Amino acid sequence: MFSIVSDYKEAFKYKYVIGSFVSSNLKVRYRRSVLGYVWTVLVPIFQYGVIAIVLSQLARSAAENYFGNFFSGAILFGFFSAAVSKSTLVFLSNEHYLKKVAIPKLVYILSDVFYELANFLISFVTIVLVGTAFGIFKVSLPVLFVPVGLILFVVFILGIIKLLAVAGVFFRDLKYIVPVLMQATFFMSPIAYTIEQMPKKFQIIIALNPIYYFLEIIRRPIVHGKMPEVELIMICLIISISSFLIGRVFLKKFENKVIFKL
Repeated sequence: MFSIVSDYKEAFKYKYVIGSFVSSNLKVRYRRSVLGYVWTVLVPIFQYGVIAIVLSQLARSAAENYFGNFFSGAILFGFFSAAVSKSTLVFLSNEHYLKKVAIPKLVYILSDVFYELANFLISFVTIVLVGTAFGIFKVSLPVLFVPVGLILFVVFILGIIKLLAVAGVFFRDLKYIVPVLMQATFFMSPIAYTIEQMPKKFQIIIALNPIYYFLEIIRRPIVHGKMPEVELIMICLIISISSFLIGRVFLKKFENKVIFKL
């Protein structure tokens, strides 16, 4: 426990470096763009909006508040997919820094996580506010639990990124495999449908997907206006801690060998 705290205290000594990485990447992404950060909101609205309209028409037995379920799930999964898909390149894309500057490798991982988190929060908060105005989302007391659900989700993602960042250095083909796995995971997650709409045998498969639980823990407050059940919270907590610890063990075991494989 103390070594984990020590790792993060050491990494956050470089908080200005992390902030510089995040801000510079955000500026590069929207450089010379007329609308700039507005695209962070417009892209998911147009992209997911069209898909939601089509799927809601195809699915005659669409769930109640289909748009709320779909938008919340799609935006959350978009954050997960963007962060994890880039994770195999965390060390590879920073090879020149790793070879010249003595900075903890955790700094590069946190920089990528915070960059994707910043993009996500801009779109998530705006879309929830717009959705609330149109009656798609519900603002009530349980909404206060959403930050807790997001923290658990980020911890879960952080563990996966640690593992894949190291694995991506040793197995370069992963950068092609992971995006394909993300597409498969999208359809295995109850985003365009609810778990209740699926046959029993498929419900069991979906229940093995950890993303399902994180979607539900955040959907409960903003879509259904309810607090997540204690059982759901405990499942997410266990998954988050397990992912975090596995990722940490993997990173600590191989971080000194990474530089020799770049």
